Formats: sequence, structure tokens, C-alpha cells
Amino acid sequence: NFSFKDKEILSNINLEIHKNSRIGLIGSTGSGKSTLIDLIIGLLEPKKGKYFIDDLSFKEINVKGWMQGISYVPQKIFLFNSSIRQNITFKADNEQIDIARFNNAVELSGLSEILKNNNEKEFFQIGEFGKRISGGQKQKIGIARAIYKDASLIIFDESTNALDEKSEKNIVDNILSLKEKTIIFITHNYT
Repeated sequence: NFSFKDKEILSNINLEIHKNSRIGLIGSTGSGKSTLIDLIIGLLEPKKGKYFIDDLSFKEINVKGWMQGISYVPQKIFLFNSSIRQNITFKADNEQIDIARFNNAVELSGLSEILKNNNEKEFFQIGEFGKRISGGQKQKIGIARAIYKDASLIIFDESTNALDEKSEKNIVDNILSLKEKTIIFITHNYT
């Protein structure tokens, strides 16, 4: 159970998520999807009840280690006034990165087209808050960032809603093909 002030948000939730599974959380705005994710991530604690990770109570695990193994892709992506590469890897353009992992993240997220059609490639400066790219390209950077991080749990929170239907399907198919990842999709879309 979880309540905020005197308002009950989640009541008697019993959920089991198996490692490397793919699940969807579907519900209307305000139904508690984000609250449930905040509980899973460890940002909130249940007011009543417990939850376990690999048979250990959340209080028994290394919470920092747990959180480091999670990639969260929100609907609105925070972007730096820097290159596409730096926005994906969180490393300065002159720092060493895993180029194979970077190229894979770019390909799976659907960003390869913007790099192919731009002379600056991954060093293209996207501008403050990504003003030089579209909303869909911003979301693709967020998705590429999650794939590049190579976390064991990836949470997509309405993170493809700025994409056209064909791009969204291709990217979701690519995400579902990732091996040894637990993937959670959050949406209010019932289709």
C-alpha cells in the first residue's frame, strides 16, 4: 500500500516481476503507475507491506547498487547543450567510450538516420534543451542513453509518444530483442 498525505494511491498491490521479463503497466492518468515505478526503483517506500528483490527485503539490499542497475526513460528527456554522443554516453566528446555499444544504442533507438544525414555525425550539437532536434529525436536520445547504459532493468515511461507509429513499432521491437534485460513499459494507451 502507498498513500500520499491522506490519499491512498495504491492498495493491496501484489506484483511479481521475473528477471528478464517484459511487462506493461497500463492505466489512466493518476492511476498510480508512476508511484508503482517509484516504489520499484526505490525512490519511495510502501506505507504498508514489503517488497523483495531476489528474495531479499529492500531494506537488506544495496539500494545504491540497485538504482545503478536501472535505466529510466521518461516522457520528457533532459538534454545537455552538447553533442548527441555526450547526451547518450554522459562522457565528454574527447573521452573514451565503448564505440560498439554506442553504435548499437544508436541503431536500436532509430538515431542512425540523423547521424547518417549530418556531416558532424555523433558530434552534432543539439542546442540548449535539444532545440535543434525534434521531439521524437529527443526521445530517441533518451532510449539510446538507456541502451548504452546497459542496465539490467529498463523502464520506459511513455517514452515513445512523440514518435510516429512505424518508428515506435520498430524501436519497441528492437527494445524487446535486447537479451538479459527486464523491461517495463508504462503507458495510458490501451491499443
